[in-house]
Amino acid sequence: MRGKTAAPTMRDVAELAGVSIQTVSLVVNGKAQIGEATRARVQEAVAQLGYIPHVAAQTLRSGHSGNIGLLIPDAHNPHFWNYVRGVEEVAVQRNYNVLLTISNLDPDCERRALRSLIEQRVDGLVLMLSYPELFCAELEALRRRGKPVVGDSSSCSRDEVLVPYDGMAREMMAHLLGLGHRRIGLIHSVGRPEHANERVAAYCESLTELGGAVDERLIARCRPVFSEAFDAAQRLLDLRPRPTAILGICDLAAFSAMQAAMQRGLRIPQDISIAGFDDIEIAALLTPGLTTARAHSFEAGRTLARLLLDRIADPDLPPRRVEMPVELVIRGSTGPRPETDIWKEVAP
Repeated sequence: MRGKTAAPTMRDVAELAGVSIQTVSLVVNGKAQIGEATRARVQEAVAQLGYIPHVAAQTLRSGHSGNIGLLIPDAHNPHFWNYVRGVEEVAVQRNYNVLLTISNLDPDCERRALRSLIEQRVDGLVLMLSYPELFCAELEALRRRGKPVVGDSSSCSRDEVLVPYDGMAREMMAHLLGLGHRRIGLIHSVGRPEHANERVAAYCESLTELGGAVDERLIARCRPVFSEAFDAAQRLLDLRPRPTAILGICDLAAFSAMQAAMQRGLRIPQDISIAGFDDIEIAALLTPGLTTARAHSFEAGRTLARLLLDRIADPDLPPRRVEMPVELVIRGSTGPRPETDIWKEVAP
């Protein structure tokens, strides 16, 4: 055996467990069928010695690192952490580690994050890109090297998970229009002007289908920062006539609108209706609960991980595109259009 100051080796584990080095390797790497008694002896020896496998050596021998990369665009939005949880759950079940990076909706950060994942010799990537047009060449080169990429529709990937936000937005607009609302504000809080355009298009089309023109003043654009979304909500509430409903491009934008309305003494939904997108957990805990469109982001993360790990196991699979279901979740934050004078302001 080695001295106390030296790191234990696979040979040390084999000697303590009374098995061959090859058997230790099979147990450590989860390969082949090993008898439970033998596996238990090896695992006990590993624990007793504090043996840690040499990851780089394992990667060189097997061609796989056991790591997958995950890039999300925004650390402030719980919607994306639901994706992380879903990817992590499936990865752990299939003995993979997840290396997470965050681009913060910045193209330079996104480039650095992507390169960092590539340098760490991941076996594949789950990407949710904000600037996909900048990286399609790099991602294609990765695929040629046998490193698969999966993601949403922005990822230039062969395997995709699609969330039909246009359908979600149409359902939400139908709900608000069905309640009698016609002046509906939209908080478009995104990292790039073109982000979430499918929701903006559905908003505009739903209004024009009623025969009216879209009032551009009702679309308040800002960055995806709570304080800026709050200011956007204030601008909408300052309009005359005031909107009778506000739709946030995500739940966080809707929360900002709720705060702005309540600070003015407006009752939700009696004086103004507010709704969002995503259905993050806190949406159901507010008073009133937030009407929103459920994106099933946790299950979407699970699906992304399954697509990637299946692709790693079998690179010759045909391209796959999975469309997630959408669900309108009606809670207490939306109600009929108020019949009172919408010019009236309630004193704070």
